[in-house]
Amino acid sequence: MTLKNEKNDVSNETEEIVTEEKESVNVAKVLAAGIGIVAVAAAGVTTGVLIARKSGKETREDLKKKAVNTVETIKETIQKNAESVKESAGQAVEKLKDSAGQAVEKAKDTVAQVAETVKDSENRIEEKVNEVIKDVDGKMEGIKEDLKEGYNEIKEDIHKTAEDISKELTKSVK
Repeated sequence: MTLKNEKNDVSNETEEIVTEEKESVNVAKVLAAGIGIVAVAAAGVTTGVLIARKSGKETREDLKKKAVNTVETIKETIQKNAESVKESAGQAVEKLKDSAGQAVEKAKDTVAQVAETVKDSENRIEEKVNEVIKDVDGKMEGIKEDLKEGYNEIKEDIHKTAEDISKELTKSVK
């Protein structure tokens, strides 16, 4: 796998984590809307209590109970939502760390494989160069032998020709 593929894998995993986080934020928004609905409902109940025909003391006690219950419900809902968002964020961070760690390991493996391939190629090239050098050396020895033989043949031909010329000159002088 190439480094470019590793980068694409990390990008894809990061996009998935970001998408999950967006979904967590959307859940938080829905829960916030739920809290708003609870608040509106509490206001409706309060209005109903105020309109109901009860004594002032009873109405105040009912309002106080409803207010306490509503505040407690809102606190619980907010706390649950906060814990949920915090947990989702923690999970996203862990996933991102894992993805980054995996990408680093894959990149290390890829670099090691490339280095090994380069080393193997270097060794093969060195072997081929040595073979060529040996072949050239062998051919050079052959050429040297051919030159020696050619030299000796030319030398012998020159001596023979010189002797023949010398004999011809001796005959012509006589």
